[in-house]
Amino acid sequence: MVPSVPLAAQWIKELKSVLPALGISEPQCGIFHGSRKEDPEQDYLVYVLNSARHAIARHILADMKQGYHVLLIMDECHRCASPENSRIFDFLNQEAGSSGAMLRRYHSLGLSATIRPEDYETVLKPALGKEIYRYRFADALRDGYVSSFSIYHIGLSFSAQELREYSDLSDQMSALYRQLVSWYPSIKQLGSSRLFSVLRKIARDEGEDSLAAFYLNLAYKRKGVGCYHSQMTPQAKKNTLAAYRDGIYRILVSCKGLDEGIDVPEASVGIVLSGSSVSRQRIQRLGRILRRKEGKSACLYYLYVRESSEDGSFLADPDGIFPVCDLSYSALEDDFCHPAYEKSAAELLNACQQNGLSGCQQAELRRCLLTGLTRPDWLESPGRCAALITAARNQRTRNYWIAMKKLAEKRELLSPGL
Repeated sequence: MVPSVPLAAQWIKELKSVLPALGISEPQCGIFHGSRKEDPEQDYLVYVLNSARHAIARHILADMKQGYHVLLIMDECHRCASPENSRIFDFLNQEAGSSGAMLRRYHSLGLSATIRPEDYETVLKPALGKEIYRYRFADALRDGYVSSFSIYHIGLSFSAQELREYSDLSDQMSALYRQLVSWYPSIKQLGSSRLFSVLRKIARDEGEDSLAAFYLNLAYKRKGVGCYHSQMTPQAKKNTLAAYRDGIYRILVSCKGLDEGIDVPEASVGIVLSGSSVSRQRIQRLGRILRRKEGKSACLYYLYVRESSEDGSFLADPDGIFPVCDLSYSALEDDFCHPAYEKSAAELLNACQQNGLSGCQQAELRRCLLTGLTRPDWLESPGRCAALITAARNQRTRNYWIAMKKLAEKRELLSPGL
């Protein structure tokens, strides 16, 4: 079970690649979604969540009644904790009152790159079993299963007019929230993501004229809304991803369509403009650029507005396993500011000037240092920079990596082991 058609295609491709190595020649791998619902009697069938939530429980129950053992693998299993999606597990409820003999033929494996959802204890754990293994970023980096990466936080500022509009919307939301709390006291204890989930349910129950609906509309207006998106046809999505993988498209723009599971190892730079407060979505978006490819170092740029309610940190990193750089952007000067980098770069430039660097050489060094301002290259090891100097195909690239190597050596001298 997977959440999207492109992810289903990836699973089928991998199954056909892996199963023959296990002694299963020419495995028949079907797909079940939309208008393409292939025979559920096949040994291997990949279901797409929205299309199959009403059918898979019947199929599993029928197989077990015939004496077959069933292995259900749920990719992005956190999706199945919602009331609607949890209907996938209806077959467990139907058999709960029986002797349980059939349920001994049911086996499961849930996969997710995110933290436990709210209904983990009440839905996922009873249906899929307890958590048996956790693989952390630090482990994946150490073992070489994901690309090395760094994160840039880029603080933006509102214009004076935008700040007035944002403050006005915030004041309206605060007044509405106080009124909502007086009507629904329990919401006061809810976190941000859970609050919006509850308010959406209230709005559905009470209609678009409800106070909850009005609050949500203000929240969406304050947040603002903007390719690859949900309104594209499946074939259009497939063509777009194929063109990106083949290098025809250099840039892929998406809303939430690429959040989960899509394999694009060619992607090395991610730019996140959405101020989502949900850790799951943030981890998923980072995951899109971490697919391993030889020689790749990934970089994610997270843009947020300093004067807004958006979080200034993309992901918490208590273990310090990935470099994080804080930048700001001035629309007035159309320029980025990175204090730590600029301090180190200025010291390097000053030292080179004192060592008698010519005017032309100084100009070239400034160019290289300006290029590195919005890149994570100065955080590479001196050894890695030296290898890139050797591999450079032209003098400009070679000069750039020489500058980055000097910054890296300076950083390691001041902070050994960073």
